[in-house]
Amino acid sequence: MTSGVYQFKSKINGKIYVGVSQNVYRRKRFHLSCLNRNKHHNSYLQSHVNKYGIDDLEWSILEVVKDNLEDKEIEWIAKLNSFNMGFNLTLGGRVRNGHAKRIDIQNIATGEIIKGKTANQISKLLNISESSVYRLMKGETQTIFPDKCSGHGTRWKILNSKLKACNYPKNRNSKIRRKKLAVWNPQTGEIVRGNGYEELAKKLEIHPSTLSRLLKNKHKSRNGWVKYDP
Repeated sequence: MTSGVYQFKSKINGKIYVGVSQNVYRRKRFHLSCLNRNKHHNSYLQSHVNKYGIDDLEWSILEVVKDNLEDKEIEWIAKLNSFNMGFNLTLGGRVRNGHAKRIDIQNIATGEIIKGKTANQISKLLNISESSVYRLMKGETQTIFPDKCSGHGTRWKILNSKLKACNYPKNRNSKIRRKKLAVWNPQTGEIVRGNGYEELAKKLEIHPSTLSRLLKNKHKSRNGWVKYDP
């Protein structure tokens, strides 16, 4: 039986989930079983696996340790920044026991404000997935759009600055998305440009993640388009 700190790491985007256990191999099997059955407690990690598949995750042991597992979990989550930039939804250790992050959100259309709610509470109130709320909290999206059946069917944005005080910066890809990007078609000579992945992907009618892989040379071409290097 091996006790220590382990990680799941995405091959696609490098995001990490850090955990601890007195039996890391048994815990690994538990995670994989839950993910395969779409029953994992971490909705953010589950959403990723549902999109990219379980084979995208690489598992490894970070440190073998028998004592102070909670302290080690906090240490490694901070070291790898897997709370701000990865799949961890808490800072680790005792923080996960009842100290969920609370935020304020505002209805863009009406100005209505909902204060001091956790991601789980917001997801239930707006009838939206919890992972969508976490993407908002981590700066991966600017707004969330709930189900109209919830009675709150307009876009919401995050309000409070508490997240900055808790080291909740915008996603590291936010600046990349605003860069001027371009692709070209070797057959026609046409060049298409856009300010960031989302804008350019929309013009090309492909998914932003597909465009990202194309521009990082993970795809040689997509629908006749290739990376443009002037």
